[in-house]
Amino acid sequence: MNFKPICLIGTVVCAVFGLVFLLVPMQVAAIYGMVEWNPGQLTVARLFGVSMLYIAVTLFVLRDLADQALRRTFAAAFAAASAVAVVVSIHSVVTGATNSMMWSTVLIYGFFTIAWASVAKSSST
Repeated sequence: MNFKPICLIGTVVCAVFGLVFLLVPMQVAAIYGMVEWNPGQLTVARLFGVSMLYIAVTLFVLRDLADQALRRTFAAAFAAASAVAVVVSIHSVVTGATNSMMWSTVLIYGFFTIAWASVAKSSST
């Protein structure tokens, strides 16, 4: 895959998840089987939303990056982070912390792991 399209796809995905976790975290988390929130958990979920928005903005700004070495560096970092997220997401399903809907998150992070890794190995725009 190419750098710019992955940046744009990542921007949209991160912006959507960021906004819903910031604005309605309990409702979206209920889809994944997470219920009975306390104020601390609500705060952490909203901070997760803000973090996703940070990533969305970063990807949007980086989308036109011309330096191939920097593209590969960012792509490798995003691939590594996505791979860790795959492991964390799988763990949450197999331990029962979340329901089977979390497999969709595994697929999303899996897609980004593969996409970013392919960008990191290539020098395409």
